[in-house]
Amino acid sequence: MIYRNKQSGMSFISWLLVIGIAGALAVVGLKLIPVYMEYGTVVSVLESVAEEQASNRHPANAVWKSIEKRLEINNISYIKKENFQSEKIDGGEKFTIKYEVRTHMFSNLDTVASFQKTVEVKY
Repeated sequence: MIYRNKQSGMSFISWLLVIGIAGALAVVGLKLIPVYMEYGTVVSVLESVAEEQASNRHPANAVWKSIEKRLEINNISYIKKENFQSEKIDGGEKFTIKYEVRTHMFSNLDTVASFQKTVEVKY
């Protein structure tokens, strides 16, 4: 008669550990993916406004109003005028948006993602 002296497969506790880790990674992914997708939207808005500014020069307030309208259309409301900077450089302008997003993960754990995008417009 042949007896198996070795365990084959994972134990119940090992399966619980694997499922717990996979669940935690899924929660983190589901919370952070929208934040990075919104950053992609902010980048595309800033780049499109910079292209528009290259052809038609507007003052910094008009540029901010254009950015604000486009962000409102895309339902991004946490970027304020304080997060936008316009700076004159040689032969053009430089627009910068710098902001942070705080996301609640679970229990008393939050994540903070910091973003900054700078676009230069040459005349």
